[in-house]
Amino acid sequence: MNKIAQRIEKIKREGYTLDFGEVFNSALENYKKIAVFAGSVLLLFTFLLLIIAGFGMVKGIGIEELNSMKENDFAVFQDPNNIYFRYLQIASVILAVLIAPFLAAFLKMAQYASRDEEFKTAQMFSFYKWPYIKEIVLATLVLTLLDLAVSTAAVAAGASFVGTIFKIALALFTMLTIPLIVFQEFSAFEAIKTSITVVLKNPLVIFALLIVGFIGSIVGLVGCIIGVFFTYPIMYSISYSLYETIFEKE
Repeated sequence: MNKIAQRIEKIKREGYTLDFGEVFNSALENYKKIAVFAGSVLLLFTFLLLIIAGFGMVKGIGIEELNSMKENDFAVFQDPNNIYFRYLQIASVILAVLIAPFLAAFLKMAQYASRDEEFKTAQMFSFYKWPYIKEIVLATLVLTLLDLAVSTAAVAAGASFVGTIFKIALALFTMLTIPLIVFQEFSAFEAIKTSITVVLKNPLVIFALLIVGFIGSIVGLVGCIIGVFFTYPIMYSISYSLYETIFEKE
C-alpha cells in the first residue's frame, strides 16, 4: 500500500485536522507566484473561446434570430421548455468536457510554483494525454450531468434555490477530484469517492476556504472586469494547497 493509500485509510479511521490560516497563507503565497502568468493564459484562452462560440452561434442560429433573442433578453435560454435551453445545456456539457484537461493544468502550475520550478506554456496541454484525459473528462462529464439534472429538475419544480444549494454542495465535496486524478492518477470514480470521503471529515474549514477563495476570485470584477482573470487563479492555488496539506505534507 503506497503512502497516499495509507493516508486515505488513516483519514477514514481517524479524520484529520486542517488549519484554515495555514492553508490560506500557503495558497496566497502560491497565488502570488502564478497570478500574472495564469491570468494572462486565462484571458487569452477566454478571448479565443468567445470568438469561436460567437462564430458558432452566428452559423448555427443566424444573425436575425440572435437579434430577436437579444431584444427579449435571451429569455429562450432560460426556459426549460424551449429547444434553445436544451441546446445551451448540451453546449455547456461539451464545453466543460473539452476544457477540463486545460483547466487541470492550472493545478500543475500551482504545484510547480510551490516548488519554485519553471512551468512552460506548452504544459497547459499536458493533460490532453492518456490516461489523464480519459479520467478528467469522465469525472467532469459525470459531475456536470449530475449538476444539470438536479438544477433543471429544481427549476422545473419552481425551487431553483435547491439547484443552487446542490451546486455548492457538489463543488465542495468533489473539489479534490481533479487534484487526485492529476497528482495521483486516480480513476474518475475513485477520485470522486475519495474526495467526498475526505471532505466529509472536515467540511466546515474546507467550505470556509471555498467561500474565501470565491470571494477573492471575483474581486477582479470591481472597477475592471478584466481583472477577474487575474484573481480567479486563487481558486487553483487553494485547491492545490488543500490537496498538498491533506495528502502530502504529513
